Amino acid sequence: MAKVEGTHDNSDTEIKQPNQKRIKLNERHRGICKVEEVVGKECRKTYKIRTSTSNCSDHFANIHGITQEHEEVNVNQNQNIKDAFSKLLIMEKLEKDANAISLTCDLWTGCNRQGFLGITCSYLNPEFQLHEIILSVQYILYPHIADHIGDTLLAVLDEWELQDKTFMITTDNGSNMQKAIKDLELAADNIMPTHYSL
Repeated sequence: MAKVEGTHDNSDTEIKQPNQKRIKLNERHRGICKVEEVVGKECRKTYKIRTSTSNCSDHFANIHGITQEHEEVNVNQNQNIKDAFSKLLIMEKLEKDANAISLTCDLWTGCNRQGFLGITCSYLNPEFQLHEIILSVQYILYPHIADHIGDTLLAVLDEWELQDKTFMITTDNGSNMQKAIKDLELAADNIMPTHYSL
């Protein structure tokens, strides 16, 4: 595991160059690479600080293989873990508290023909308190036909394990949404054939 830290002090330091000349540098404008490799050795390479970051970032990339993409991947992995954990908690709460759920679906299409299907879930807990959860905002392939909408809706229900609990689905009056819901009711035995249009 790599540990990255920069240090600096105010003392003067001699640095030996590749041509064996010793030069004196003010350590105040230098940083020391303390990347610790898997074998436990620190790099100790000296690089300039308070200037362009290219000197330091080139060193990290070329010597240690650490790039900005690595950092972004780690951030995304951490966020994915948090999202998965949050989703798991919500799924457990739905399993415990919701006997039946009601879905609301709406399809939004931009001027560039990209469509997104928003799916929300509503239910009453045992104390009759209303709870609402945004299950998904999914990209829908163009053309926004009933098959694409139905496939996406079914995938979201499978992902959240809500097919057995879906009681009612509310949509707008679009013919593609109405057909998608009717097809879904026929395809999934456990979804009750209750569809309301606003």
